[in-house]
Amino acid sequence: MKRSPLAIAGTALLWIVTILIGLSMVDAGYGKFESAEGWKHWFETWGYGARFATVIGVLEIGGGLFLLIPRTAPYAAAMLITIMAGALYTVTTKEADLSWFDPLFNMVLLGVVLAGRWPRGRGNAGDCDQATG
Repeated sequence: MKRSPLAIAGTALLWIVTILIGLSMVDAGYGKFESAEGWKHWFETWGYGARFATVIGVLEIGGGLFLLIPRTAPYAAAMLITIMAGALYTVTTKEADLSWFDPLFNMVLLGVVLAGRWPRGRGNAGDCDQATG
């Protein structure tokens, strides 16, 4: 079965977005370790505790890497959207010297990956076999 040029372009675009946001997340996670004292200070200032910066760093690195595996990408994207929602909440409600744009933009790109990688063709929850109820 031959794929249309539009389908090929869509797949290529999805890979480009996935790779870019994956690298961005790995970089953000690595930054939590590279500038550990600064991030720990910020997290304590925001009331989260210093160790939470390490946890977020590990999740960002792991999530960024798992975005690159199509089967795990939607779950990694959902986890990272949750983290970015927390980041957006923090920068908009706490006295943070950080921009709200970055977490929001990341959430949009992660949403594209989530939608593009979500499994299709496996039926819906409402599709019950009549014989089994």
